Amino acid sequence: MIVVNFSRRNKKGVDQMEISSGIRRAVTGIANQGILGGSAQGRLNEQLLTAAKLGCRECVSKYLDQGADKNVLDSNRRTPVMWAAAGGCDGSVSHLQEAGADLNRVDLWGWSSIL
Repeated sequence: MIVVNFSRRNKKGVDQMEISSGIRRAVTGIANQGILGGSAQGRLNEQLLTAAKLGCRECVSKYLDQGADKNVLDSNRRTPVMWAAAGGCDGSVSHLQEAGADLNRVDLWGWSSIL
């Protein structure tokens, strides 16, 4: 089981959301197959989101170097930096921040990558 922490801009502090390993495998498969985006750029952006979700700093770096959109949004309007922060992957967060990722974006429920 993977525990993902999202910070929310309110007085409640930090909540936790659990993601099963089955979902983790499914997300990896989606990114590898390019199901969500038909173009090469769409697949590259999916791979960046997946790498951030799985906490793979080297993969995040690779996809950014290949031209992935550092502020790409998933279906819940979450960015790679949100996913990296949620997973506690400081290396990925730092790399995305250095690449100019927007740290102030919020998802559909008002969650952001910063406190």
